[in-house]
Amino acid sequence: MLETISRRGAPSPGVRTDLETARQMLGEELLGHLASLAPALRDDVLEALSVEGKLLHQPTSALDGRWALLPFCLADDLYAGVDQVYARGAALAMECVVCATDLFDDVMDEDVTPLSERLGTARMLNVALTLISLAQRVLLALVTHDPSATLPVGMLDAVQQALLLASAGQQQDLLAERRLACDL
Repeated sequence: MLETISRRGAPSPGVRTDLETARQMLGEELLGHLASLAPALRDDVLEALSVEGKLLHQPTSALDGRWALLPFCLADDLYAGVDQVYARGAALAMECVVCATDLFDDVMDEDVTPLSERLGTARMLNVALTLISLAQRVLLALVTHDPSATLPVGMLDAVQQALLLASAGQQQDLLAERRLACDL
């Protein structure tokens, strides 16, 4: 998919089209997963997934959805004949997890963003938890594609390991900030 990069590193028109097609396909599938959420919750989750840099951001820019596009394109490029159902599942789970960790980080760092101003802390946390659950559900739904497959469980384990590492890193950040505040 990404075999035509120009000398300056800018994507050629063919790559841009492929990325736009992938972004649109993944966005539509993500919207399908959001359909099962309660309307008020779905609206908040949709808003979080639509901020700049996220998969559902409109109008799109080159970096929107990069966390979903990365595993999707890598799977497609590195593993000839990869089952696209798994590639899309990994991509959507990645998008949800990254968005959730961004929200958790904003809350813990007490960052003021347009989204945090609109939703407030409690709703930001609820959206983040929903996104984690949605990522898990997307991966577990892959079992229905092939009930004997172990890949979805391995993918879910990788997501859990990444979340635990992110939590440990965030804990270190919080403790360092506390020590810094005590030293002042």
